[in-house]
Amino acid sequence: IGVYSSKLQSSIITHVVISSLFFLVLAVAVHLEAIPDLLEKKIPFFTTHTLGKKLIGMHRAFLKFKKYPGILICSFFFSLVLQVIRVVTIYITACAFAINADIVTFFIVVPITVIIIMIPISVGGLGVREGAFVSLFGLMGISVNQSFLISGTNSVMVTIIGLMGGIFYIFYKNKIPAEARS
Repeated sequence: IGVYSSKLQSSIITHVVISSLFFLVLAVAVHLEAIPDLLEKKIPFFTTHTLGKKLIGMHRAFLKFKKYPGILICSFFFSLVLQVIRVVTIYITACAFAINADIVTFFIVVPITVIIIMIPISVGGLGVREGAFVSLFGLMGISVNQSFLISGTNSVMVTIIGLMGGIFYIFYKNKIPAEARS
């Protein structure tokens, strides 16, 4: 896979910007208290289906957090830091294999990949992650082998870290006082 045209790259950037604006508008709409009532009145799905009722319930629960803006800001900040760490980790992985790419490429590709692997079509996003990395990094001029290497290494690192946490939990779960666990 060679470097794709600048027209294709600008098209991708345009789609990312439009999608970001859409989600920004959606994020603002989520904060409006009239939305649940409006959805229930205008769209029968939200009153007749279990999923619709759960979505409305989640929205109303989210609205209750408006009373605690500090918690929301803190949660947003920590989520943002986590995502930046994820992107930088994958960028450092690429640098470790002497893959030359701009960090901006990673800030475009990795969040899109994270959203794609949330679609429940495989166990743990395996295969989907690799396909998304190969496709999206390919659009940015990174070869298939390099993209797969980045994805595979990242998957192994995440698995090892998860296993270390699991082992720690198994050996130390009974040493935590019962009051602290609840």
